[in-house]
Amino acid sequence: MNGTSLSLEAENQGGIAYASFKDLRIRHAKVGIKLEAKDTSFVNSNAFHDGAISGGITDIAVQAQGPGACN
Repeated sequence: MNGTSLSLEAENQGGIAYASFKDLRIRHAKVGIKLEAKDTSFVNSNAFHDGAISGGITDIAVQAQGPGACN
C-alpha cells in the first residue's frame, strides 16, 4: 500500500519502447504504474492489454512524467 507496483524508468539517454504487457493485475498500491523518462531518455509506445488496476490505489493509478518524452 505504500509503494509502486510497476515502474518503468529510462535514464542516461536510453529508452523503453514497444514493450507489451498482457494480463497484468495490480491491486492495493500507492501508485499502480509509473512511467518515467529522466534526462533526455524516452518511454513510449508501450502496450498494456487485458489487465486491471483495482483495489485501494491510494495516490495515482497511472503516472507518466518527464522531462524526457513519456507517453
